[in-house]
Amino acid sequence: MTSMWRAVAGIGTLILAVACTSATPAPPESPSSSSEGQNCETAVLIDAPNEREGIAAEYEWIARRFPGYRRLGQSLGACKGFRSDVVNIETAAGEKRSIVFNIESFFGKW
Repeated sequence: MTSMWRAVAGIGTLILAVACTSATPAPPESPSSSSEGQNCETAVLIDAPNEREGIAAEYEWIARRFPGYRRLGQSLGACKGFRSDVVNIETAAGEKRSIVFNIESFFGKW
C-alpha cells in the first residue's frame, strides 16, 4: 500500500507542477513585419499640443517598437493632405528604416 501512496503522491506532485507553470507567451509581432509608418498612407498619427511634446512622442513610439535603435536623421516629409516628419533609424539588428509620422496636430505650435 505504501508504494501505491507514493505513486499517487508522485502523480499529484507532477500534476501540480504542470499546473503551476505558466505558458510561454507568443513573441510580440516583429516591428519589421508591421506596415505602420512605412509610407504616407500608413503614417503614424501623433496627437500632441506642441512641437516639443510631438517630437518626444515620435521618439517614444520608435523606442517602444525598436529598442536599441539609432537615429540616423530626421526631415519634414511631403505627404499629400498633411504635414509629415520622416525619421530614419537603424534598428538594433542593423536594419535601416524610415518611419513616417503625421504631425499635422502639432506642426508649428510652440
